[in-house]
Amino acid sequence: MNLYGKNMLPRPGEFPWQQNHEAPCNGQETETYPDQGYKIEINGLNQSFQVRGEGRGAKQTLQVLDGFDLTIRPGEFITIVGPSGCGKSTLLDIIAGLVKPKSGQIRIDGKAINGPALDRGFVMQQYALLPWRNVRRNIELGLEVKGIPKRKRSRISDRYIELVGLRGFEKSYPHELSGGMRQRVAIARSLAYDPEVLLMDEPFAAVDAQTRGVLQDELMRIWEETKKTIIFVTHSIEEAALLADRVVVMGTHPGRVKAVVDVNLPRPRSSSQVNTSANFTWVRNRLWELLQTETSGGSEAESVTVSPGKDGDGPGGTDVQDVAKVIDPGTII
Repeated sequence: MNLYGKNMLPRPGEFPWQQNHEAPCNGQETETYPDQGYKIEINGLNQSFQVRGEGRGAKQTLQVLDGFDLTIRPGEFITIVGPSGCGKSTLLDIIAGLVKPKSGQIRIDGKAINGPALDRGFVMQQYALLPWRNVRRNIELGLEVKGIPKRKRSRISDRYIELVGLRGFEKSYPHELSGGMRQRVAIARSLAYDPEVLLMDEPFAAVDAQTRGVLQDELMRIWEETKKTIIFVTHSIEEAALLADRVVVMGTHPGRVKAVVDVNLPRPRSSSQVNTSANFTWVRNRLWELLQTETSGGSEAESVTVSPGKDGDGPGGTDVQDVAKVIDPGTII
């Protein structure tokens, strides 16, 4: 079967993101900066969109991100929370190279990014699996596009099928899998071509609470084995605190870094161990407080470190969307 005919896959090398981020799509030389020990550096990022105004044919500018700055260390697990409309998903799209910012710059390993590339994997809320491909062939998709030989593809897909706990389902098709299993396939597909950075945009939002807990534990186990740099967007305060080394709290209108909270919880972690700890309770309550201050217009960035032994009585099962209803029901997430 010819995979590269009309309406099929591009031939290896035809996808723009098959270019290394050292060689951007526009053919211009990528500027390189001295290594300061950071995997990702985001400096002065600004993004805006034209939206419909009040009058007929009128348009106005919506500032989504304004002066967004963040540095991330190699192998760090970062979660991002914030009210709806603060630009969380827009930020991931820019890091992925799918959208160009109005100004500012993102560098990975000191090199400016200028478009999509295989050094970044993206797991979305929607599974985005190809329905005519079984589990193995969905996982191998990026490897095919990369031009990896069939025998090597099979070895790599075997590893990630095992890693995400799908042994025995290699020949199953997406419609035969549960939502949680489909998301595992999506995660395995993103990891299979060995990206240096994994971007995750609310990947567990569409599954039930029990499955979500299982996937959280699976993701932490996978991170322990691979040590990928992960940026994970979520609306759940508990999920953000459970997974992260640091939680970035975003303010809204326009989106900015409001606070960065260090999560000094020991690893390896599991949800059953962490959820009852005093430090976890303190982090969860602190995140809740930071998001609540949006209602009073607080915007000053701060850095917060968990102090061992601190405890507090905060709202259980809190979701950022509960806060967002009070703050501003924006449309860009």
